[in-house]
Formats: sequence, C-alpha cells, structure tokens
Amino acid sequence: MKEISIRRKEPIGSGTVHNVYDFEKFKDKIIKTKYGDMRIVNGQLQRINSNKIDQKEIETFINNPNLFAKVYKVTERYAVIEKLDTKSFLNDVQEKVAPAVVKTFIQNPELSAEWTSKKPEELTSQDFDGAGMLNTFRNHKEFIKGVLKNTPDRDFVIELLKLINTAYNEIPKHVVDIHENNIGYDKEGNMKLLDF
Repeated sequence: MKEISIRRKEPIGSGTVHNVYDFEKFKDKIIKTKYGDMRIVNGQLQRINSNKIDQKEIETFINNPNLFAKVYKVTERYAVIEKLDTKSFLNDVQEKVAPAVVKTFIQNPELSAEWTSKKPEELTSQDFDGAGMLNTFRNHKEFIKGVLKNTPDRDFVIELLKLINTAYNEIPKHVVDIHENNIGYDKEGNMKLLDF
C-alpha cells in the first residue's frame, strides 16, 4: 500500500482526537488520523494538538483482534483499518437495547434518577445511547437484569455486554470510551470496536 493523502477529503466521522476518512480505493477500509490528544494541564483535561497516531493504541488493536477492527497499515500519521458496519449496529441498538433501557427505567424509577432528571415516563429511546448506557451501568445488576428482561433479543444484549466487559479486562486504560458510534460489525458479523 502506497502513502495516502487526505488533504482534500472530508471526514466521515470524528471523535475527541481522531478523524476517520473513507478509503476510496478500498471500500472495506477506512483511514484513521489523529488531530489531538487529551492531557491534564494545570489540573484540567485539555486537548493538545498532535498529528501522530498513538502507537500503543494501534498495538492494542493488533493484539486484541477479538475486540477491534483489523489493522492493515500503520504510519506515524495514520492507520488503515477495517471498515465496520456501524449503521447496522446502530439500528440494532436502537431496536434492541434503547427501548429495553426505557422500560427498565420506567419499571425502576430509582435507576433513572441516577442518570437523568427527567421522569421515567418522559424518556424515549432517542434520549440516550443504548450501548453507552450498557457501558455506564454494566456493573449494576438490577439495570442489566431489567434490560435483559425487556429486550426482544437477549443474545444481542449479552454479546454487547461481553464485548464491553472484555474491553475493560483487556485494554490497559481505565476509562474505555464505548458508545454506539464506536462499535460496528465486521465482515463475519462480529461486534468490534473502532476506538477506545
């Protein structure tokens, strides 16, 4: 693979410190670049300009193929990784997790009070990120039990919880940035992370 230029391309997605671009020659791959870094400066979390890919992050991708999109190429400035089907995953979360979270909050108002000032009956599936809620409440037994009871697809929720818990056990970082825009399906239909 030759060196890649992204100067005139529009990102298809971005996060706190990364931009993601389509790889026009290979529709099954994306280009991930870095435009910043988060550091604590004078006691406050701040973004620092940096365009170098975090090699430890990419090593984590490579060393955990069960968790992350496949890495094809890495340079100092970008990584070429497998393009995951994030749209289908997002649809599945909105259909299988988000309504179950709303029902769980309605059935357990004390749980919703931990998360929002809205009354449980005012909540809708659009109020939150279903995967992010499972991440936030992953150790809350009553919440997880409620979601598993209320979902139309227990297997999907169990698979997502397994991915989240495995990420926390395998990634050498104590805050794992898991939300529905950082997850997708690979070519075989496995849930994988795009970021952490």
